[in-house]
Amino acid sequence: LIGKCNEGQEDISTTSLEVMEHIEKVFEKVKVVDTWVEKLMEKGKKSIKKARKKYEELKNKLNEIDELIEQCDNELFYFEGILPKLNRITQLDEDLVEKEGIVPIEHMGTQYAIEDLTKLRVEVLNGIKEKMETKKKR
Repeated sequence: LIGKCNEGQEDISTTSLEVMEHIEKVFEKVKVVDTWVEKLMEKGKKSIKKARKKYEELKNKLNEIDELIEQCDNELFYFEGILPKLNRITQLDEDLVEKEGIVPIEHMGTQYAIEDLTKLRVEVLNGIKEKMETKKKR
């Protein structure tokens, strides 16, 4: 994962790398929590206290992402391994990921990264909320 503060600079930005690593971890957590909630709903358990706790943990992690994005507002990112994963999770540009393997964004600004992360954030929260609401109605 390579992060650069400004185009043309060869040095690796620590902030970029930290953000990338953090986002990577959150994506993993998103998948784990999502799967966990899914399984819980499938089993038809009446208590969803554990799911709610996981959901709260996830919300906190997503808030951390927001803060980190703000800190790195002017940075240029190279999302080499992360964007395809983001796209898979959010179901965006799936065909492009499938055909190209990696989404070509050599000079994509942070604005687009923020848009994608916002979509991810909203989608994850809505998805889990929806599952919990569905469970409550049963």
